[in-house]
Amino acid sequence: MEFDAGPRSLLYATVSTGFKAGGFFVSAPPNNSFGPETLTAYTIGSKNRFLDNRLQLKVEACYWDYKDQQISFVGGTQTPTGVGSGQITINAGQAEIYGAEAELQFAVTPREIFTANVQYLHGEYTSLNYTYTSLNYTGLSATGAPIRSGCAVRGSRLANPGTPSTARFYDLDCSG
Repeated sequence: MEFDAGPRSLLYATVSTGFKAGGFFVSAPPNNSFGPETLTAYTIGSKNRFLDNRLQLKVEACYWDYKDQQISFVGGTQTPTGVGSGQITINAGQAEIYGAEAELQFAVTPREIFTANVQYLHGEYTSLNYTYTSLNYTGLSATGAPIRSGCAVRGSRLANPGTPSTARFYDLDCSG
């Protein structure tokens, strides 16, 4: 939607939707799939020119609402012989991104233009829970200690029960 508020002033707003299909990552089934993600994006803004078109001002705000956003990381994957390290894709429950931008252009002379751009962006996982194993790049953790992620640990369990391996799975809550 757009509205000409004056000869050199435009107000606009959009609502857009997006979809990204689910899929599989390289690991043994059954825990190697992820679902689709959806996005609804809202934008509102204004574009204006003043002083015989020498001054241009654009102001815009946005809000993105993700459902089941897909995120990828290196983590513990099931293998025929136990647990290995591999690329994993999961769905974050919900995420939101919002922000604003102001852009200014001023023609000091026909050949000299002053520009300024200010942006603010905030992103937050309102729901992000996942399971991570205590693997590192050189192999299994000697102690099975949790990774240092800054996320709350909600539980843990042995990755290879019945074996001497101390590798553990950790249930992390990274919401917020």
